[in-house]
Amino acid sequence: MALVNWKYSFIYIDVGCNGCVSNGGVFQNSSLYTKLEEGSLFSPAGCIIGDDAFPLKPYLMKPYKLCPLTTEQKIFNYRLSRARRVSENAFGILVSRFKILSRKIVCQLQTTDKIVKASCTLHNWLGKTSSKYYFAQGSLDEVLETGEVMPDRWRSEITELYNIQDIFGRHRRATKLSKQRRKDLTIFFNNEGAVPWQHSKIC
Repeated sequence: MALVNWKYSFIYIDVGCNGCVSNGGVFQNSSLYTKLEEGSLFSPAGCIIGDDAFPLKPYLMKPYKLCPLTTEQKIFNYRLSRARRVSENAFGILVSRFKILSRKIVCQLQTTDKIVKASCTLHNWLGKTSSKYYFAQGSLDEVLETGEVMPDRWRSEITELYNIQDIFGRHRRATKLSKQRRKDLTIFFNNEGAVPWQHSKIC
């Protein structure tokens, strides 16, 4: 499990947990979760973005699952999906640059941990010191003025990434505060925070 910032850097990683444990399970047993619950990581205005494997929290937004969704909820999900592309790009570039991560690593657990941590560290370092070459043209999603997304190169280089699913995750019901935070962001994305092309993307 990892947390990625807007510069495609891994700012938190949790390595070594058994593969049968869900993403949500890893998250709720991590030091990151403890800090977020304490409110000691960033201001209340900030939040992180997760998929449906994670619990809805005031500091962690996830898509709506209701069916049918309202137009406003669809737009929220679309905007959330757009933001999550940063994380997808970071993981995609990491795996495309460090090919050992694209296959099953056959070695001792401690060695595997070191390989993953070293790969993430080198990814961050290269992204910071040699971004022009490491994030070469075509290696990241390009968003056109029309809102169209030109897929990045790694998507064609990597034919199959591991399908990480929340197999055993069961989350407690989201709090009223969490739901209200998502509702507030939904209103924002449909009003002053709207972008010109978003309605055409949910048709």
